[in-house]
Amino acid sequence: MGNTLRYVARPFRNWNIENRAIKQVEKTEKGTTKKPAPKHQTTEALLKNLQSSSPEFLEEQMRQDSDLLERLKQVKVESTGENPELKAKPRPLPENRTFVDDPEFGYLEPAIVPKGKTTIQKALVFISQHQEDPETHTASKIAEEQQLDIAEVERVLKYFQTYHLFTPPAKGEPPQTILDKIKRKGISAGIKNPAPSS
Repeated sequence: MGNTLRYVARPFRNWNIENRAIKQVEKTEKGTTKKPAPKHQTTEALLKNLQSSSPEFLEEQMRQDSDLLERLKQVKVESTGENPELKAKPRPLPENRTFVDDPEFGYLEPAIVPKGKTTIQKALVFISQHQEDPETHTASKIAEEQQLDIAEVERVLKYFQTYHLFTPPAKGEPPQTILDKIKRKGISAGIKNPAPSS
């Protein structure tokens, strides 16, 4: 019911709204109606307290200080010399335009590896070496070679394994393992090769 009454009353409320708005603006411009913006309740309470306690303070704020205006007129700021043009130095463009191959694992391997850390490539090598010959490549031996914590190496060897990739051999070639492919690429640099099986 309330919505229907609003719907009916809307045309009467909006009738001639532009002319009424223009008349209101003209009144405020002429100064016949001076209505300040409504204040917050807490602000009104503070103003009433201030007006009752010290009314001369509010009157003093409404009055112009002629001495202050005269002093402000006497203030002059003069600048001498040329203003330096502040220009940002152009950033040099990169000069190395060589093509960089995409890294094997999606990001560049660090050149310097701190003690107690290893790279993915080296981890893959010692994981695959341990898978092929766990008696020769034990966790303690790998930890000593790579300067890693023995407990961490044992956990890595327990929970991580390399995929067994089978590629059909060409005629006259033996089947290859991942370790053989890694050795062929030269990834195992800095890691001792496994002892040849006899």
